Amino acid sequence: MPDVMEIPDPALALGDRFCFDEDLTPIDKMGRSARRNAINRDGYPKPRRIGLRSAWLLSDVLRWMRAKPQVDPHNKGARKRKPLSEGIKQMRAKHGQHIAEAEVA
Repeated sequence: MPDVMEIPDPALALGDRFCFDEDLTPIDKMGRSARRNAINRDGYPKPRRIGLRSAWLLSDVLRWMRAKPQVDPHNKGARKRKPLSEGIKQMRAKHGQHIAEAEVA
């Protein structure tokens, strides 16, 4: 019998572990249904079956999170504004509101 036990999977040697939904929520900030939607739409890693439950390898989830583009926390919901219609401009001018034009790209 060898003195040192070899671990066949390199991920397990790094302390990788299986995580269930409740373990992943604080890590990826997703609920169960959002995680299932991300599997179907965003390439989130597919779970593995552990008995009757689904579990993810922590390394797979972290790899997916690192591959996602970074979001500027100060500009979360920013989107380009469409130009105002003439009717909206006239209404705002009538009520003395400032009229800001969107940048046309």
